[in-house]
Amino acid sequence: MREHPGLALRASSSLLVLAGYLSLASVRSYSSAILLIPIILLILSPLGERLDKRFKAFRYLTTAVTLVYFCSLPFTVRMVGLMDAVIMLVVYIQMYTMLHIKAERNYYHLFLMAFFLLLAACVQSPEPIIAFILLLFLLSAVWAFICLRFEVEHALSEGRAPADIVAIDSYTVANIEKTEARFDLGLITAVSLVSVASVLFTVAIFILTPRTEAGWIGRSNTIVSRTDLTDIVD
Repeated sequence: MREHPGLALRASSSLLVLAGYLSLASVRSYSSAILLIPIILLILSPLGERLDKRFKAFRYLTTAVTLVYFCSLPFTVRMVGLMDAVIMLVVYIQMYTMLHIKAERNYYHLFLMAFFLLLAACVQSPEPIIAFILLLFLLSAVWAFICLRFEVEHALSEGRAPADIVAIDSYTVANIEKTEARFDLGLITAVSLVSVASVLFTVAIFILTPRTEAGWIGRSNTIVSRTDLTDIVD
């Protein structure tokens, strides 16, 4: 991949990361101050990538910090509990990824950590605003994955000769000029339609999936809970 990815990938990845923290902010036990983490990360990310590129000592230092942090994980679990310890681990992995040069797999790590934050929020009874956050997460995820594929394919095609087009009824060869612009109106429209289809498909799955009894693994109480929207929600 290129050292400086396109604006579309940077914007969609940033929104996806932000959506993960927004989901945590929708849980009452967490403060909205948690949104400072992605804001600071997005600001410092270019600086971290520059340091990672120019100074080997930066990677050695962050690796040493990572080893110390992983050694302290058992103490973290005892201090804050398993759920918060896992969330802190996910946040650290995301921080490490944001502050270093990112290849294709690093973007996948970034997306996966954002998804884990969303899962951690959804199992802790978030506020109703989580519905809008889920919509933002889904749309930004579609754009982020598609833009990442464009970046990867563009990097693989660098240095190759442009394609030649020969009409069926002509022997004239027309060369395709290479351009840095990858998102024209047609492509933006196509990706937007894919985003809308993803939202509709997700809603359809939620509505059509049969409801199951929640907590059926190891449930000891006699209160039966089912997956669905409760009737008492106003």
